Amino acid sequence: METETYGEVVIPKAQIIPTIDAVSHFTVPVEELIYIPPTMSPTPKASTVDGFLEHPQDAIDYYRSLGINRMVAEKKHMGSRGILLLFKDAEAGERVIGRRTLGVMYTRTGRRFFQEEVEDRVLHTLHEDLVKGGYFSRYETDYVLLDAEIMPWNLKAKELIHSQYAHVAEQALMDRKKLTGKLAEAVGEHEGISAWLTEYEEKLHHAGVFKGVYETYCWDVEDFGDIQIAPFHVLAHSGETFFNQPHTWHMEKNREFARFSDLFVETEYKIIDGEASEQDVIEWWLEMTEDGHEGIVIKPETFLARSKGKLVQPAIKVRGQKYLHIIYGMDYTQPGNLDRLRKRNVSKKQKLALRQFALGLEGIRRFVDGESLERIHECALGTLASNADPVDPRL
Repeated sequence: METETYGEVVIPKAQIIPTIDAVSHFTVPVEELIYIPPTMSPTPKASTVDGFLEHPQDAIDYYRSLGINRMVAEKKHMGSRGILLLFKDAEAGERVIGRRTLGVMYTRTGRRFFQEEVEDRVLHTLHEDLVKGGYFSRYETDYVLLDAEIMPWNLKAKELIHSQYAHVAEQALMDRKKLTGKLAEAVGEHEGISAWLTEYEEKLHHAGVFKGVYETYCWDVEDFGDIQIAPFHVLAHSGETFFNQPHTWHMEKNREFARFSDLFVETEYKIIDGEASEQDVIEWWLEMTEDGHEGIVIKPETFLARSKGKLVQPAIKVRGQKYLHIIYGMDYTQPGNLDRLRKRNVSKKQKLALRQFALGLEGIRRFVDGESLERIHECALGTLASNADPVDPRL
């Protein structure tokens, strides 16, 4: 596929064929599958800050080394990525995608985000709120395409949380409490027990951190009003894309949507343009992540950024020290483990992020320009297929 942003992107046949099968059975209809969001890379190198695997300083230094001195830092919500295509009315839906609908919401794998009856309620509520606020008439558009994070995390990750986090945390806490108790009783009886006790007290603390972190992102959804949607990119309106707008503009649009509907929530952000603002962002990140929140995303202020003619990473995620316990294991901060993790190679992840970013933008451009369904859909298919190329899922 030829993209305006990146040039040619090649996806191997071996990855395309099984993806076509998946699209045939599991995703939303192809006419609605306009855009699949890209993966996001962490910092190119492990942090130089003692005790941290990831740190904002390294992301800032990366962009500055490429001549980018003005950046935006956005709070990273811990939910599930969701794409929203919202129409001004059912007739607009028929004109644009060929069926009467108020919109569609799907995941980063192209699957319907909610069960149909919940999706209908959410879409009707958002439609009423946006129409009441005059959004579609003000911007003279038949639709708005949004890239967002939808919370809470347990809306889509309930089974993952139970099998990989809750169960693991319960077992670790039980086992480590028991061992710590036995070691405490044996202190003084045998040489070396004291050091062993200190080690297991630290491991027990790690298990508690692990449990506390994933619980931060989960709450009971008793009514659909408990759902929160944080849109961070306004991708398109009728006849126009917004890749020329800086991320500060997208964040202000996020605030505008939060004023229109209670289902939308604001995203905190800060601008980095000098040493003082850089330190402010680092302190903000430290405070946020100490409370168990995931972290921040640092981006060049411009949506599309280049250095010496080459596309640079559109965004870098900087996850907190506590949060990484649920990614790399509850004892990842122990010196031996941290030293090993510092050798991780993210180059493949970075290349994948750039290719997927370009494919996503290309598909949106083609959709807005009214190109054929085949031309639009091949970009989404290419992004989905490229996910089949094995990359360390922890990155």
